Amino acid sequence: MIQLIASLILPAAYGYLFLRCLWVNRPSGPYHRLAMAFMGLGLGFGLSSLAFFLTLPVPGSAASVVAELALLLGGTVLCVAQDRRIRHQPRPPEIPGNDLPLLLRLVLVWTFALTLLGAGAYFVLSSLESPHAVWDAWAAWNNHARYLYYGGSDHYKNVFYPTVAVPDYPLLIPSLIARCWKFVGSTTTSIPILVAFLFTFASAGLLVAAVTIFRGRNQGLMAGLILLSTYWFVQLGTYQMADIPLAFYILAAVVALALHEKYHDAHGLLIVTGLFVGLATWTKVEGMLFAAALFVSVMLVACRNQGVAAAAKSLAVLAGGFLPVFTVVLYTRMLLAPPGLVVTAQSVSTNLTDARRAVATLQEYPAALLRYFKRPLLLIAAFALLSGVHPNCELRGTKLTIILTIAFVLIGSYLVFLALPESRYPLQFVVWRVFMELWPTAVFLVALYARTPEDCLKPKQPPRT
Repeated sequence: MIQLIASLILPAAYGYLFLRCLWVNRPSGPYHRLAMAFMGLGLGFGLSSLAFFLTLPVPGSAASVVAELALLLGGTVLCVAQDRRIRHQPRPPEIPGNDLPLLLRLVLVWTFALTLLGAGAYFVLSSLESPHAVWDAWAAWNNHARYLYYGGSDHYKNVFYPTVAVPDYPLLIPSLIARCWKFVGSTTTSIPILVAFLFTFASAGLLVAAVTIFRGRNQGLMAGLILLSTYWFVQLGTYQMADIPLAFYILAAVVALALHEKYHDAHGLLIVTGLFVGLATWTKVEGMLFAAALFVSVMLVACRNQGVAAAAKSLAVLAGGFLPVFTVVLYTRMLLAPPGLVVTAQSVSTNLTDARRAVATLQEYPAALLRYFKRPLLLIAAFALLSGVHPNCELRGTKLTIILTIAFVLIGSYLVFLALPESRYPLQFVVWRVFMELWPTAVFLVALYARTPEDCLKPKQPPRT
């Protein structure tokens, strides 16, 4: 049990420390620290998986532990040195007002608490009933982790053999699970379950904390309520696949970008954004599509608002966090993994110009929304209609970046599914998961635009004459 706890606390600790070093101009409010804790957890998990994978060629089982202790020591030294050099005075938090009547506030808090408990209980019971989860989990993600765990320095590359299921998949989740197994000394099913649980509920926690920072606690609870009441979001978390971790890293990237805009951070939070985008590519193939979409969106918005020179500078800083992680992704895909799906230019051209196929692929998108998101979309629609749009000029750049990123991801996924053979990507199994990977970020966007519950209860001001 001690080894299990240590395997999870250690990466969370140095992830928090590195985030603390990079976010210099940070307020001191509890929700800011909560957001940093959830973001630090995801950052630490990503760094620990990289450290484990990169030390696999070193003989012996202590190399990754030494690397992580070095990360912890490095983060601690950097934080101490930064505090001594800057004499950082924490800024008072700037949380919007939460003047909701007591009864309504209690109803909202208790509704959120019961929804959280219900989602947690469902996750635990579902995982106990099916500890190995679905086929993709035990045949791909957890199976890859076993190759890394048992392979050692001599045979870890067996995970890339063509006979292994999907040997070209990214390795954040398998490396993280294998690393935790090394800590506890066995391939217990509790590790994949805990990893899936933490990513699922860290996504909800980060969403609540981030929306609270920008729009107030009541709006944050509403956003968390919408996410946790999305049945398929929690259900997909119990499947132990990489979709929910990818959703976390997408949300963490846009939250870091929003914090950068709100607090006029110099470069640190842009580097954090780049790190999270890089970890998204290390999590799942769709992360590469997200990375391309975000970079293009940031470039377009920055050119529009700040000019070409400032946009180039922002992209360079963003790339500074992204490239170190993406280099590892390229190394595994180009030098270790076998070639993925081989297609010819003629087959792609034929698929792209097939009108019947284009219509059938396009129809799957609204079908997936109605099949898996009917109730959450009705809840969001009711919330948006009752609250309306808040005339808030804050975070205009981030809002536009999120909208463009989501649009580019959906358009890009459509073109990929249209171009490639359906046997590789059966639409009924993949389209809804693309939506789910974007879902926490979409809820975050809606919460930024919608009026808060307390704003809805304020009497309308008569127009000035």
